Amino acid sequence: AHGPLEVLLTVDEEAGMSGARALQSGFLQGKLLFNLDTEDWGELYVGCAGGIDVTLRRHVGREPVSAAFVLREVSISGLRGGHSGCDIHLERANAIRLLARLLQHTCRQTDLRLVSFNGGTVRNALPREASAIVAIPACDESILDAQVRAFQARYSEDYACVEDSICLRVGLASESSMSRASDTQTILDLLAALPHGVRRWSRQVPGVVESSNNLGVISFDTELEVVLMVRSLTDSGADELAVAIESCARLAGVQSERSGAYPGWQPDLTSRALQVAQGVYRAQFGLEPAIKVIHAGLECGLIGAKYPDVEMVSFGPVIKDAHSPDEKVEISSVDRFWRLLQGCLAAVPQA
Repeated sequence: AHGPLEVLLTVDEEAGMSGARALQSGFLQGKLLFNLDTEDWGELYVGCAGGIDVTLRRHVGREPVSAAFVLREVSISGLRGGHSGCDIHLERANAIRLLARLLQHTCRQTDLRLVSFNGGTVRNALPREASAIVAIPACDESILDAQVRAFQARYSEDYACVEDSICLRVGLASESSMSRASDTQTILDLLAALPHGVRRWSRQVPGVVESSNNLGVISFDTELEVVLMVRSLTDSGADELAVAIESCARLAGVQSERSGAYPGWQPDLTSRALQVAQGVYRAQFGLEPAIKVIHAGLECGLIGAKYPDVEMVSFGPVIKDAHSPDEKVEISSVDRFWRLLQGCLAAVPQA
């Protein structure tokens, strides 16, 4: 039971929203949009953060591994990870930053050189794992082993009740070249200086993050590439955080590039779509839905920029541990979600 209906299906929402970006103005005729893309049942969303991707790149010179050095692989794993929008405020550990901190501390005691450094999988997921191959003077190998043991204990204490499976390991490795001492120090200093986590909480929407950054991916052998994702409820907040990242890069002699920017979705508490969803939710479940703004990115910002007259609300079933191998949906909530959608469509002609 519904009036005239359009169904918009978009591709690539997680990796760049290219489907929503390619949507043409004048293509849609509808005036109410029910966006099916949130992760907490019983909540109706009326706003979201915008985002900017910032990518850092630099060529790094190499030199042969001296016979006085041994090669070891240092890795960190067992972190919880998660969604860089929905989970950024939970202060979960970032594998890239933790490994960089360990190696930077070791550099203070011996001539450690980076051979490679890889961590994270995608820009919008908190990095769960990272590994680096390092060269270290054979006479100082015990220093690295001691630092790994010390930081295993330190991280377990620092992230108690947040991360319960942090695991640091050292293994054998082989390689013919390594980075120069100055480049090793620059890379580790950059990773330590780059912002990560919550930058500011919203003053307008209590309990919601306004601005944050995720140090999401690093890859390095001869070319260094670091990918970060900035989120903010305001364009000014996103720009401020992107400028901070670009400033760190400039000081380190690293090139930076912005891409993939998308606007936030500004809340409209008078939206007819919200009113319909609220009324149907009350009638079906006898409860009052929570009205929320989410720090994650939804396509509503991009769609709203092209269709400013469309009134929108977003809802969905319960999804846990998004953007991690533990991601799952609560099956019982899918039926409730489907009934809410059917009820909204049936109620639109009377809206």
